[in-house]
Order: sequence, then structure tokens, then C-alpha cells
Amino acid sequence: MSKPFSFHIKNNLKLALPVALGNMMHMITALADTLMVSKVGVTELAAVGFVNAVFMLPFLIGTGVSAGITAAVGKANGSGNTNKNKSLFFSGMWVCFLTSLILGALLILINFFLDDMGQEQSVVDISYSYYWILIASLPFYMVFLGLKQFMEGLESTSPGMLILVVSNIINLILNYIFIFGKFGFEPMGLEGAGWATLISRIILMLLAIYVISSFRKFKTYLDFSYSKVNWTEIKEIFGIGFPIGLQIAFEVGIFSVGTIFAGMIGKYEQAAHKIALDLAAFTFMIASGFGSSSTISISNYFGKGNYIDMKKSAYAALVLTLIFMSFTCILFLTLNEYFPLAFNDDKNVLQIASGLLIIAGFFQISDGLQVTTLGILRGLHDVKIPTIVTLISYWMIGIPLAYYLSITLEIGPAGIWYGYLTGLSLVAITMFIRFELISKKLLKIN
Repeated sequence: MSKPFSFHIKNNLKLALPVALGNMMHMITALADTLMVSKVGVTELAAVGFVNAVFMLPFLIGTGVSAGITAAVGKANGSGNTNKNKSLFFSGMWVCFLTSLILGALLILINFFLDDMGQEQSVVDISYSYYWILIASLPFYMVFLGLKQFMEGLESTSPGMLILVVSNIINLILNYIFIFGKFGFEPMGLEGAGWATLISRIILMLLAIYVISSFRKFKTYLDFSYSKVNWTEIKEIFGIGFPIGLQIAFEVGIFSVGTIFAGMIGKYEQAAHKIALDLAAFTFMIASGFGSSSTISISNYFGKGNYIDMKKSAYAALVLTLIFMSFTCILFLTLNEYFPLAFNDDKNVLQIASGLLIIAGFFQISDGLQVTTLGILRGLHDVKIPTIVTLISYWMIGIPLAYYLSITLEIGPAGIWYGYLTGLSLVAITMFIRFELISKKLLKIN
């Protein structure tokens, strides 16, 4: 018998909240890192922004590849195939290790072109040590992601969140010690931020290994007789994960390009754009939790062949997303003149930002629904068509429209946000229709 809708609401909340809290903690820590480095100097702050921008695309692809583990493990878990998950555990680790090598090689190659990216030489000069330390931290972070995604595929999202919280607190403390030179350490400035990141990511990995090897629910899968390289499973995980990485990169990429457009208009417009974007990104962390929870629950029901509860769970995730993002929409529409005051006191910036937050209010609903529908489809291992849709919606419609409105027609930064709203709405609507078609087909077969 299928479960009541209320069960699916509660289950999605149970799975989503730890993921959302972990995401928010990660964002708060990144903000604190930026604030600490900004106290050292403007050049150091610019270097952090430059290096992180270079790292962003490879980093997101790596994150997406690891997400393929959750979908594969969730399906096997739903079908009760413990041996399959024993094998997938090691295959997932191989995938993350190989991905870190590939991305590391790409970042090392990019290193030779840092001087050619149009940055001030003083910024580039102090970026190298920070850049290389971040490259060194990548394998540890990818292993952590692999372990975290494996646990989430088994419907356990709290361990990953708790590990992230502990690691991020350690990162904040080490940043303070290394950047400013406390407790007998010499001030290291930007390089200190790099070492803090490396150490915290090693701790991330070690804590995840401890959890996997210590708790009965997980250590049953540490059967080294399944550790042999399984290229079929590695290909399966890459086949799911790489398109997910591209989807994430396509979406985040439009925000990076939009920021460049805002800078082309003027510094006040760029500052206002950044304020609105930071506020929208913060609320998006909750919606991304619902996207992750839907991947987990849908993949499990998909593996069981329980398509009725699968569809109910998908609707529950969409309802929760719609409720939360409607709430944030109302906040943005009613408090649009007050939120920017926490970031800046320039009248020009405040006026522009308050206008953008009105568009951001409607943007909330589109952004939340698109990330949840994409999460639902990932649970069904449907990633290729959604990747094509995100490419077309964001880069062939959203970005050109944003440029035409903001630059050609000189509407200003509002034109950028109309482009965002259009691209995200197209993805949300198209992906919902696709899920409806797939679920009806599965129910008919069943």
C-alpha cells in the first residue's frame, strides 16, 4: 500500500534539512573567510575572488560527478541489493579519486595562464601560493564528497551535515590563527587562508572515514573483497554525475556572466547586483536541500519499483519548495528596501538593489522549483536531456536576453535579472513536464 502524502512531507523534511543546514554553514564560512582576508588588504581580497573564480567551474563539475554516487546507491538501496552497494562504495571512491586527478591536472594547466586573464599583476603575484594549496586540497575534498554522497544514498543526510559543521568551525579558527598570526604563529595573510582550507579538508575526509568505518549502518559496506576496479560501475557513476556537474556549471555560470554584465554598466550597479545575488543565494541553500532530498527518496522508490510513492514523494518535495520560496518571495517584495541596508549605505547602491530584490522575489520561486525538479529527475537517472535543456535555457536564451536588455536596450541591471528569471522559469516548467511524462510512463508499465 502506498504511504500517505503527509509521510512524504515529513520524510523530505528529514532528508532535506541537514543538507540545507550544511550548505548554509558552508556559505557562512565562505563569507567569514572573505571578511577575514579583507582585513589584510584589498589586493589579498581581490586575489581570493580571482582564485575562487578560476576554481569554480572545475570544483562544480567535481561536485556534480560525486552526486552520481547518491543516485546509483539510492537505486540499489531501494532494490535491497546490498552487494551492489558494497561494490558501488569502492567504485564511488575510484570515481572521486580519478576525478580529483583529472581536475587537478586541468587546474595545473590553467596555472600557466593566470598571467593572461587580465588581472592586476600584484593580484596574480600573491595568488600562486594560495592557488597551489587549494589544488593540493582537492583530492581530500573529493574523497569526502564520495563518502558523503554514499551515506546520503542510504538516506542518511545528518552525518555529512555534522561533519561539515565541525570542519567549517575548525576552518574559521585556523583562518583566524594563520591569517592574523595568533598563538605564536607568524601572520601568513592569504597563504594562511589556503593552509586553513587544506587542513580543514583533510579533517573533513578523516571524519567521514571515521563515520563510515565506525557505525554499523555503514561499515557493513566496507567489504574489501569488492574493492577491485569495476569499470562498468565507474562508467555508470560518471554517466550520471558528469551531466549533473555540467547542469550545475551551466546555472552558476550565468550568474558569473551576469556579474560581468553588471560591471560593464557601472560600479554602483555591480555592487547592487552583488547584494541581490548574495541574498538570493542564501535562500537558495534551503531549496537545494529539497533538491537533494528528492534525489535520495526518488532513487530509492525507483529502485523498489514503487512508482506511486515515487510520484507522491516528488510532489511533496515540490510543495515544500513552493511553500518556502513563496515565503521568501513575500519577504523580498515587502522588505526590499531594508535588506540591502545590511550590506551598504550608499544611496545609489541601495536604490538599485531594492529594485532588483523585487525581481528576485519572483526569481525565488523559479529558482527553487528548477533545482527541485532537476533533483527529482536525477533520482530517476534522467540527466542527459535535462543537461541539454539547462544549456539552451541558460546560455542560449537567458544570457543573450540578459545582455540585450541590460546592455543593448540599456535597461540596466534589472535586464540581467529578467534574463535570469526567464532562463530559470523555462528549466522549471520544462523539467516538471518531463517528470510528468516519465512518471506516467512508469505508472502505465507498472
